[in-house]
Amino acid sequence: MKRWASKQAGTPRPINSRHWRRGYSSIMRDIHETAKNGASLTIPVVRSFEPMTYLAIAVECAMADLPQAAPSAFPRLHRWCEDHGVELGEGLFRYFHFTADGRTLVHVANLVDRTVAIDDDAEIITGEMAGGDYAVAVHTGPYDLLYDSTVMMDGWLSGRNLAKDERRSAQQFEPACQVEIYRNGPWSEPNPAAWETELRMKLA
Repeated sequence: MKRWASKQAGTPRPINSRHWRRGYSSIMRDIHETAKNGASLTIPVVRSFEPMTYLAIAVECAMADLPQAAPSAFPRLHRWCEDHGVELGEGLFRYFHFTADGRTLVHVANLVDRTVAIDDDAEIITGEMAGGDYAVAVHTGPYDLLYDSTVMMDGWLSGRNLAKDERRSAQQFEPACQVEIYRNGPWSEPNPAAWETELRMKLA
């Protein structure tokens, strides 16, 4: 059963974007960063999901600018949905690509439970999280430690001999479906240590 959140879902901040430009060799050198206090990650599991529809605003920017550029899209998305009588589900970021020069394309989105007609000139777009098997874990803690949880999920996948559905080239990395779903956040919980974010990575 889907859980539908309030229309006032808020504007959660994304992961600490400065880390995404580093290669895996740098990640290994900085592995101590995953041992920070103030956050926890559940042991990942593999779960199957049906396709899920969302409404979004696409944001393309430098990773360093993402913490400012992306969250501001949530209020515009929520106003459009309220004006059109669309009930909002949980808020999420879906990452489409990370480029070698430090840029990213993100859908700032909310789940919806029905197909919605969109005017051609609207900023709002529709999207779908593909059905299939995903690695899933829940990060509890502030958003600036989400990168560390992502690294730990990558380590778990490697240890379990599981591969993400993704494409890589010298220019960019394209995950088939990598999302952060915000179960709660500053709009409903004042303590960052209690913020819960579900991480999903589609498997090959």
